[in-house]
Amino acid sequence: MTMIRRLVALVGLCGVALVVNGQSLKESVTYYQGCESLKPSYEGESVHPSPILQPGKIGKAFLIERRLFGNLIGDPDFKGDSEAWLSIGQPAFVKEGGFADPNCVVITDKDYVRQAVLGLQEHTLYCFSVYARSAEGGSLELAVKSGANSKQFQSRPLAADYTRHKLSLVADGSSATITIKATSAQKVHVDAAQLEPGKSWPSAFWPQATTFSPVQWVDIPATTISPMKGSVAFWLKPQWLGEESTGGFSFFAAAKEFTAYKDQKNAISIGAYRRPGKHGWENGFNITFIDKSGGRYGYTPVEWDARFKPDEWLHWVVTWDIKPGGESYSCCYLNGQKAGDLKFLSDSIEPPAKAQMGYSGGAYADSVMDEFYLFSRPVTAQEAMELHSLRARLR
Repeated sequence: MTMIRRLVALVGLCGVALVVNGQSLKESVTYYQGCESLKPSYEGESVHPSPILQPGKIGKAFLIERRLFGNLIGDPDFKGDSEAWLSIGQPAFVKEGGFADPNCVVITDKDYVRQAVLGLQEHTLYCFSVYARSAEGGSLELAVKSGANSKQFQSRPLAADYTRHKLSLVADGSSATITIKATSAQKVHVDAAQLEPGKSWPSAFWPQATTFSPVQWVDIPATTISPMKGSVAFWLKPQWLGEESTGGFSFFAAAKEFTAYKDQKNAISIGAYRRPGKHGWENGFNITFIDKSGGRYGYTPVEWDARFKPDEWLHWVVTWDIKPGGESYSCCYLNGQKAGDLKFLSDSIEPPAKAQMGYSGGAYADSVMDEFYLFSRPVTAQEAMELHSLRARLR
């Protein structure tokens, strides 16, 4: 290492702005979405229709998702005016103290409820969830059985305020039996029961309907993307960690033209799959570059394994340096540390006409996203650590 390189490295470690090719990290920012407001900040930017504001890593954040609002459970808010629920013992259907409305059911280990649910599709993933509380510190037990498949969940002692509890199951046939009970004689209040297709969703209880929620994502001005040399950085809190899933997720995509994947050219895509038991790339964080000739170059630097927990914030940085006729390079950093890289021989990638945060080709982030940056050059390892340690907007 030359004396100049040693000096630059030392300056970066001492907290002074690191300069690469004449540009500091802040000077190389081409786009920033702090997720504090739904109002656009750039010409050509749009936030549509309205990602839900959530507590963020810094300030607020966007919950970007699309869900099928549906509930196969009869009398999900426990009004007690139907024969949907089978009472075991003497559960109390009461008119006060509920979550979604005043109604709820009070259960124990001897007095609980059960329901046979019809209309399921075989081999389809479903999520069963309820809201529960206990002033006596009781615990909740959920059970679902569909054909030969069965799952159980037992909560920790419940708080006096409602919390959501969920259980996923793949249907084995067109019906399932769900059971909601307490684990002891301590009373538990339960409300807002829901059985819906797909993975677990964090947004809201949906009494009874079947309709898609509005599509949520952010359109990024294409002029802020540097397809030949650049970086993207963002905080991500996946809603599907610890859950089963049947689909893919998109966090960032840029392309000259969005077409069917097999026909795609001139694109950069960053997303994930959560399909344990499938191919290796179907259970990891995926990075793909597609050049103007249609050549595809991708890697999976991180798999979703036991290291990652639900409700955990993860900081991602992905860099690229495309060199036609030479060796192109991409590097991925997770929480400030190098997670993987890829060297490849590619053609050039032409400037995109469209770029998106949280969506691409029918795949959604289904995550909380915060502090999204685009840079005009590859971020260095030291700068990736700096971005991870930031607790305010880069200044």
